[in-house]
Amino acid sequence: MDRRLNGCLYLAPEGGDLAIVTDAGLSSCLGLPAGARASEPKGGALNGLGSIDGAESVLILTSTRIGDAAIRKRLAKAGLSMLSSHIVMPSFANPRWLLPNDRDLIRNCGNIVKPSSLKARAAWRVTRALNIAGRPELVFPDRVVVAMRASTRRSSGALKGFLSKVMNDDGIDLVLYTGANGYYYQKFTAQVMDRKRGTIAYAKIARTEQARKRVEDEARALKELESMSLSLMKAPRHVFYGTMEGSGDTVLVQTPPPAGVSAVKRALDERHVKALSELFEKTRRCVKGSDIITRMDASLRTLSGARANRKKLFDAVESGLSKLRPALDGKEFHVGLSHGDFTPWNIYLKRQEMFVFDWELASQRAPLWDAYNFIIHSEHLIFGKGAKEIFALLKGERYSKLIGPYVERAGLPAHEARALLPLYLTEVLLYYIDLVSKYEFEGTREGIEGEVALMISELLKLALADIGNG
Repeated sequence: MDRRLNGCLYLAPEGGDLAIVTDAGLSSCLGLPAGARASEPKGGALNGLGSIDGAESVLILTSTRIGDAAIRKRLAKAGLSMLSSHIVMPSFANPRWLLPNDRDLIRNCGNIVKPSSLKARAAWRVTRALNIAGRPELVFPDRVVVAMRASTRRSSGALKGFLSKVMNDDGIDLVLYTGANGYYYQKFTAQVMDRKRGTIAYAKIARTEQARKRVEDEARALKELESMSLSLMKAPRHVFYGTMEGSGDTVLVQTPPPAGVSAVKRALDERHVKALSELFEKTRRCVKGSDIITRMDASLRTLSGARANRKKLFDAVESGLSKLRPALDGKEFHVGLSHGDFTPWNIYLKRQEMFVFDWELASQRAPLWDAYNFIIHSEHLIFGKGAKEIFALLKGERYSKLIGPYVERAGLPAHEARALLPLYLTEVLLYYIDLVSKYEFEGTREGIEGEVALMISELLKLALADIGNG
């Protein structure tokens, strides 16, 4: 099973005597809070409620196609009342979302449930259709139920209670997104909804050192963006950054997209380029080219333990560095604030303005970094193109016309302009090597990251060959 199930613990009340009752094999996935006790009764969690002695609150993980009304009756027989019920979508084996089993909430949580694959989009359509009938558990039976003793003072889940204080609203509900599997960068994201079922905030919750660093970087970037006067690009406003009481987890709360934003646009256009150009011009500064090389060299050394299994990727990075050294050493290089994950799924559009979120990879980078990131990831992951096709597109008329004016407005010298693509590819390949090496270390399936890394390594070879021919 999946450690992302730890997100279920945020639904349980903090403090007091907590009992965790699960179907067979699920309790081992949970990092039990201090004082909590877990059991896996024969016949399933709902058949073992009578064995719970004196627990003030109970967290139940079970797979069942019976509705919440029937579950309430079973709880009542054990002297318990239901506090909340969440559907695990798509399953305990892949717990991407924890959705309140509430018609209005499911109908309005589309901003956080953003399935990209055909299979995931189909599953979400089925969920919404069954939700209208009031029975989503018929297809998605995995459930997380929180119950309390009738004699216990009614309380909300730990995360809900904390965010109620932050938002100064005791009528909120949460949809919890668990993210991709993986320990190092594991975060949970909560969509915070008010009594009218409107989204009023998003909260990121980080537990590990690496995840905390990313949340900290995003908080810093949001504050920097708030201090600017950007006309073409908007970002979430920072609401709260700090530590969650009790758990010690790091929490960043930010505002949601504004009303009236449209669905994502899958191909780079002039609006993206103008917005990125404005952001660069507002934040541009000069750094030593040698400092950029030194930083990448240090990253490569840190990752050297993964070389045996990823030799092809390491060879590509080293080739990139060997070509970039003479282009950057002893020269100044312009950088500006870069989003770091500028892709269609992190952008909403509203006329000529765009709302860009998920700034946790923000850093100072070379111009065009975000534009290349958008083009390459959308062309590969959405349109299915390989390295040769993408390179031809980057060199072709369409993208040359789009990004050419960006470079001209930046006034970059020739040595910088020629280095932009190989520099981006070398840096982003290091990022992917870090991801896949951590997946290997913790024994987690790497998903598409390994395949994307191989495609980028091939693209880097083509870019370096093009420099050599120039």
